[in-house]
Amino acid sequence: MRRLSKTAWTILVGGTFIILAAILLMSYFQQGQEQDRLSQELSSVQLLLAKQWDKFSSEGLPAKQSELESKLASVESQLDTAKANLRRPIESIGITATLFKLAETSGVEIVGISNVAIVEANPPGLIGEDLDELEFFALSFTVTAEGDVANLVDFVFELNQQFPTGVIQSAIIEVPAVIEEEEEITEPSVQI
Repeated sequence: MRRLSKTAWTILVGGTFIILAAILLMSYFQQGQEQDRLSQELSSVQLLLAKQWDKFSSEGLPAKQSELESKLASVESQLDTAKANLRRPIESIGITATLFKLAETSGVEIVGISNVAIVEANPPGLIGEDLDELEFFALSFTVTAEGDVANLVDFVFELNQQFPTGVIQSAIIEVPAVIEEEEEITEPSVQI
């Protein structure tokens, strides 16, 4: 093996040093360029975020707060109405018992009671002057019953007789068509 001379060693070390310095300088410049690019992106994102925050805080929050306060007031009003309805004496328990007793007597089956509501019943002019200051309420509901047509008619008639102060606004009797292929035949029904 041959030995390298001092000059060769110097050139070799110097060349290696220059190559390493060039690599380090390129890395440094690339890192600086990347850092500049990231700084620009960060600035644009911060600017966009500031614009969105300004828009959200000036338009979004007060509008959303107003909307939510409005909804809260509406829900509280509905709650107060529901509480008031619960405090009133409800005669519906007696009415329901009477309905089921009439259904049993008439030979029909009540399959639904819906749209139950307590409504104000103070029509002007119908109540004498002595009673104008009193509040009157009516119980409104829909009853659905099933059975034979004759029994359904009897049920509607008996219901009208049992509650002389009541008003039947409508009584719709549905008689389904009989189809021989159907295994399950639905019964006639009335919706009062």
